Amino acid sequence: MARQSYAVPYVEISQQLRERLPWSSLAFLAALAILSAVIVATRTSQPTCVKDQKFWHLMLVANLMVCFVTMVLNGAPVEMTLLAAGAVACFADVLQPAALFQGCASDAVVTLALLFPIMKAMGDTGVPETLIGYVLGNLKGTRALLFGMFTSVAFLSGLFNNTPIVVMMIPVLQSLCQRRGLAPRALLMPLSFAAQAGGSLTLMGSSINFVAQEVFASKGYHITFFTLSLGGVIIVCFGAVYCSVLGPRLLANSSRHSPSAEPAVRKGSAKEHFTLFLRVQGASPLVGICVRDVGLHRIPGVQAVLALHRDLEETGTSSYTHGTSSTVEMQQLSEVQLQNTASPNRFEYRGWDQLADLNLQDGDLLQISCSAAGAACVRRVKGLELSNEDEVQRLGAQRRSRSLCEAAVHENMVGTSVDVSWWRKELRCAILSAKGGRNRDHPPNFQNYTLQVGDVLLVEAFRDMVGSDIWLQHFGVVRVEPNSAPPRFGQKADLLRAVFIVIGLIVLISLASLGYKKLTMPLMSVIFLCGIIAVKGLKMEEAYGEVNGQVLLTIVGALVLGKAMEASCLASCAGQFVVFIARPLGSTAVCAGVYCVTIALGQFLNSAANVAIMGQVALSVAEEMQIPVGEIAMVVTYAASACYMAPYGYQTNTLVMMAGDYDWGEFIKFGGFMQLLHMCVVLSIASWCAKVSPVKSTGIELPAPNGTTSPATSLCSLAQGNGDKASSVVDLKGSTTGGALRKMKSLDELTKERKPVQKDFLKKGKGKGKLKGKGKGKTKKPSGPHLPRTRVSTEPLRGEVLEWKSKFGWIKASTSIDHPLAEKRQGKIYINVPCTAGGSTCKPS
Repeated sequence: MARQSYAVPYVEISQQLRERLPWSSLAFLAALAILSAVIVATRTSQPTCVKDQKFWHLMLVANLMVCFVTMVLNGAPVEMTLLAAGAVACFADVLQPAALFQGCASDAVVTLALLFPIMKAMGDTGVPETLIGYVLGNLKGTRALLFGMFTSVAFLSGLFNNTPIVVMMIPVLQSLCQRRGLAPRALLMPLSFAAQAGGSLTLMGSSINFVAQEVFASKGYHITFFTLSLGGVIIVCFGAVYCSVLGPRLLANSSRHSPSAEPAVRKGSAKEHFTLFLRVQGASPLVGICVRDVGLHRIPGVQAVLALHRDLEETGTSSYTHGTSSTVEMQQLSEVQLQNTASPNRFEYRGWDQLADLNLQDGDLLQISCSAAGAACVRRVKGLELSNEDEVQRLGAQRRSRSLCEAAVHENMVGTSVDVSWWRKELRCAILSAKGGRNRDHPPNFQNYTLQVGDVLLVEAFRDMVGSDIWLQHFGVVRVEPNSAPPRFGQKADLLRAVFIVIGLIVLISLASLGYKKLTMPLMSVIFLCGIIAVKGLKMEEAYGEVNGQVLLTIVGALVLGKAMEASCLASCAGQFVVFIARPLGSTAVCAGVYCVTIALGQFLNSAANVAIMGQVALSVAEEMQIPVGEIAMVVTYAASACYMAPYGYQTNTLVMMAGDYDWGEFIKFGGFMQLLHMCVVLSIASWCAKVSPVKSTGIELPAPNGTTSPATSLCSLAQGNGDKASSVVDLKGSTTGGALRKMKSLDELTKERKPVQKDFLKKGKGKGKLKGKGKGKTKKPSGPHLPRTRVSTEPLRGEVLEWKSKFGWIKASTSIDHPLAEKRQGKIYINVPCTAGGSTCKPS
């Protein structure tokens, strides 16, 4: 007899496996694994791109990547799939076990974890929504809104880190779209693309640019602050036009996300909703905007906008417009139903057809019908306040400890009048609205309000009062509305707190962008977050609750899979293969191949690691194909900063994917075409931008043709450093300064003259008693790289001038020579052989 459950019929495990497992995908992965094993077993030679690594490691990582994509497409959790792939790579000895969660200590993950609560505190100030309201508030239509959003976000991303900007903008855009009746998903994916495009406007726009600066400086192409700006502006304009034209068509019209037409009045009985009076503040950004564009009726939980109450003297001189239409004269106001209210100096406008076109003025009272959840949302709209806001504020501090509650009046309270002062002191609550079985007017102020049978009050109260003895005596059933704490703006303390958070965030990002080792983003974020908690911008439990573990684990898993690709040489093999295919088609095709490989690796590799790997590949390709270094540098840098096709290739994509409920197919549909057009734009402008963009000159030039000597070669560009002659200076090729020093050390070993360093060598010669760095005035080894004695070459020198120390002190020419790198090296740059511009024989110094 089959087993049965009390809740649902029991389903056999075998049946569950047949129904739930993606058998076709598993069969595909099994076939791929068998094919890979056959290739590994039957290979006859080691591929050159694998170098000293094991070939089966490369095949394993390739299979893991295919497995990751396949499982995610079948609905597997992204973060767990990435971590599982990384764990298998560590188990197979591709990586050390410690590398699995090494990404947790990376600057990107730590910074993002700290930025989540920081941006929550920033959003609580109301500043972002106010700024966006002024920038985007007057733009009509989705396309205009998209264009304005794209350009403004890109500009900010060119000056500050793009991740905190995206984190801050997501809730602001969601609120704006909600009130305007727009689909937020039409703006969120372009938001991420705008942040990525803006990172190419300046050097400090993205960490990718700093890595590219280091990689390409070895070939004499030094990226300055505005080197990427010209091409970045073109890319931003292209992205803004693309997203504003195709965004509403491809994103907002998805069948499973298309919002239905929002009615002005939702279905529901007046008995089921509370009536709220909202006053328009004097400095409100909503002044001059018609009721329809304010969008209160589109907020979830708001049933309808019932009426607008306006002072008599303001009505006598007022006019209203709809959009940009002409002014409506006072005679047309006779069509509006005017009724006297409790105040003889106020008029009441009713009827949605007329209210929708009425412009808001300072002091207007909006009467809306809403639920408790709707009331919580409406209170967060900047520029509106409750009609009895003064009474609510008298509850005092600790607003985060308060919530909205629906409380049924106890039978003992029926017939009594409300004394707001007594309720505030004894019950620690303030009444916002009331609903009941009888139709009656709802006053803006509840002083002396008479409670009746069946009344349910909407109150703001301290949560610890719910269930207390005094509440049990006055209320029956009480329901606490979740996430309904009052907004933290509008008071003097809120203003001071907002100033501290805004200035602190600007200082944080600015200092972290300077590049100093002690002013890293994680360190500054920890200090700033502690400051926010100290000024009561957040509670500790709120800070913990804002950390998005799913996003962080996704980044950690992507980092470990990227390291596996790098360690197994899969990344370099893929790059060399594509370049080999594109080389016969010319330099443009090679640049396109470099772009495609950079984009492909960017889906899995960390962006900085992607630039480091592809930069070296691109430099070797540029040398073989005689492509200018500046052109190939532009292609790699712009490509690494543009990840439009995958939700996990860039952390801002991961953020908007969850907020906008996108799937991978939508990224491919919308971002794939944009990626293709982006490649065409980059390839068409790379050569021109490399010629006209400012770069830092190094004074290094190759010898002129026909045996002539250029002025730069008169400075004795460095020696090639052949194997049989150990030179004190070498051509850096594609390596860093540290790599050059290691090469000099290896060349020095050829001389077999490694002798102990004499402690008294500083007392001899010209530099007696003069030391540099630490230990000034003491007889100890000077600071800096120290190498044993090295022979010098009498051959003409070419390359980058390098300063270093030998056994006998600083190597320098008989006469010091100023060099463009002297300022960077913080001192004179010397070469070991004096040369004259006339091409006289070079002799050792």
